[in-house]
Formats: sequence, C-alpha cells, structure tokens
Amino acid sequence: QPQPGFFPLLPVCSHNVNGLSLYASPADRPAIARRSRVLGDLASHLAVHKVVFDQECKFFAKESPSNYFLSRAFPKHSLFLSAHPANLRRVVENRAGVLIVAHASLSVDFSLTQVPLGSDCGGHAVAVRATARDPTTHSDFLLVNLYLPASDVPHKRRVLRDLASRLPSGLPSFLGGDLNLTFAPGDS
Repeated sequence: QPQPGFFPLLPVCSHNVNGLSLYASPADRPAIARRSRVLGDLASHLAVHKVVFDQECKFFAKESPSNYFLSRAFPKHSLFLSAHPANLRRVVENRAGVLIVAHASLSVDFSLTQVPLGSDCGGHAVAVRATARDPTTHSDFLLVNLYLPASDVPHKRRVLRDLASRLPSGLPSFLGGDLNLTFAPGDS
C-alpha cells in the first residue's frame, strides 16, 4: 500500500529512433517498412515499460501529439513531443525531436501535463509533470527526455540552463535520453 509521499518506481525505456519515417510516401517502400518497424518497436517497449523516451524523432516544427500515425499506434497512451523549430521543409532535412509516451495506466493515479520550455529546448527537451490525483497516496514527479547535440557545446549548455530555470524544483525526476556525452574531443 503506497504511503504519502510515494511515487512509483517506473520502468522507463530510452530509445534513439533516428527518424520515425512518419511521412513516408507509399512509393517509398523502405521508409514505409521502417515506420512500421519503429512503431512496432515502440509498442513492444510499452508492453514492458510505463514510459518510453524517444530521441531524434525528426518531427515537423508544427507537429502535434495527435499525429495520425502516433495516435493510431498509441491510442490509449499519453503523447508529449517537442519538435525542432527549424524542421519546416523536407523530412530528410529534419533534425532532433523528442517524444515521451506515457502508458495509459499512469493516468489512473496521475494527471500528466507538458511543462512549457524555452526556445533553446525546441526539439531537444520535453518535460512532463505527473500530478498525483490523490496526494495522500502518491507524490508528484517529473519526466524529462533530452536529446543534446553532440558537438554544439554552447547549445547543450543553453538547453540545460533553460531546463534548470523552467522545471519545478524539489520534485523527484526521471531524466533520460541521448545526452551525447563526450569525455574527450575525439568522442564527438
């Protein structure tokens, strides 16, 4: 029985998908096959994990969680995404993009809302606040998915500073993603 102040130990999966191929034309059979495979992988992750963090989704700038393919693949789950603001043209030129898929069962005990982040975080970070529906049995927490640029250290710092200034303090957090950590110049 959960005690006050309890937050769940969530099975979380982080997955760099390097493109969901959501916009593949019917003539592009390899891309159609990739989209099917990637969405199948995500669905199988959700069969085991309560939360899936995806990076390098390469969404269009005005993308919404109601995207046909995403909402069809995950009709009962909560979807939260952040697209890179420069992703306006062809899909092959798109970059970054992060997604959090929260299993439908989380919505039983928590209300999930996306935390507004600054422009430096566009496509590189998405954060979700889980607010306990009954604070006598559960506590609030944060889900944060990051995709940090590998070689652009100043941008990486701006993303992290923006996150630190906008995320509510004092909440337990589940942080994951592709941090592109480099320990030596040759790592990038």
